[in-house]
Amino acid sequence: MSTAPAVQRRPLPAGRGQQRPRLRVVPPRRVRPAKTPFVLLVLGLLAVGLIALLSLNTALARDSFTRQQLETRSQELAEREQALRQELARLQSPAVLAQRAAEFGMVPGGNPAFLDTRDGSVLGEPTKATAPPTPPAVQPPAVQPPAGTPTSPAAPAVLQPATRPQGGATR
Repeated sequence: MSTAPAVQRRPLPAGRGQQRPRLRVVPPRRVRPAKTPFVLLVLGLLAVGLIALLSLNTALARDSFTRQQLETRSQELAEREQALRQELARLQSPAVLAQRAAEFGMVPGGNPAFLDTRDGSVLGEPTKATAPPTPPAVQPPAVQPPAGTPTSPAAPAVLQPATRPQGGATR
């Protein structure tokens, strides 16, 4: 049992002999939200997602193309570097250095002498470097045209071999 006091109903006042209809709770009317805003929201989200994917795909394709160009350029530069290293090694070889030195008028040195820094003595007998004798210039013999052939001023001249200037750098 409960400890709450019992509610007593009062009798209806006199003169009111009619009974009131019983009241009951009516379920609320179901109000459906409008579908249009939701559909527009979903379509908008899909459009934004599609545009984002399209721009991402375009950016990836552009970056891939740029990457391919950079890789090609890197390969070309690596090949050029290797060719330059080979050319440098060839130019630094003793035979090429001796040939280039001779072109500049340099001659191989003689026996060197060494200085001892502890006591200042000279070790060895130095000799002076001498140039090998230059071969005499050979003039080609003049070509005589065979008898009976007319000589024309337009005949080709005999070409002299080109000489390289002494003392200048060649490249």
